[in-house]
Amino acid sequence: DATKLSGNLPALNGSALTNLDAGKILQVVQTTKTNTFSGGNGSSADVTGLSVSITPSATSSNVLLIVSFNMSIENGRLATYRIVRGSTDTILIGDSNSANIRATGGIGKSNSTGAGNIYEMNRSFLDTGISTTSATTYKVTVYGDGGPAYVNRHYDSNTGPDYGRFASTIIAMEV
Repeated sequence: DATKLSGNLPALNGSALTNLDAGKILQVVQTTKTNTFSGGNGSSADVTGLSVSITPSATSSNVLLIVSFNMSIENGRLATYRIVRGSTDTILIGDSNSANIRATGGIGKSNSTGAGNIYEMNRSFLDTGISTTSATTYKVTVYGDGGPAYVNRHYDSNTGPDYGRFASTIIAMEV
């Protein structure tokens, strides 16, 4: 019963614990993008400044990714994004289905109200397929169907309180 404890108690920490098979965060790297990007009109485009490089300390390590960015599109358009390892190794994408775009996530707007809304894209993923101690880069690519995808901004380039500017991050943690 905790109410019966009195006097000076020793400080407690985990330094004496042994033989525990628990995960540990070995390193954390982050990139923050505060400027804007538009691209990917009809093809995949790297979002400049939204990539991070991590060098795992062991081939058995995994990398926990946390990606957060804001995206906008014009009315009647579709935009998707992918998380990519290295230059072309897409990870965390949907299954193949005919000619459908395979992506990590995306947004679409019909020809109705809501064009230019800002959508927050958030994704976490544990990459268990790295098996290397070489520097590994993770990046975000976007694809716009019929127009570009806009990152960290409203699709309309006007200024003022109705047209915000945003920040994006990509975090990689070795576990």
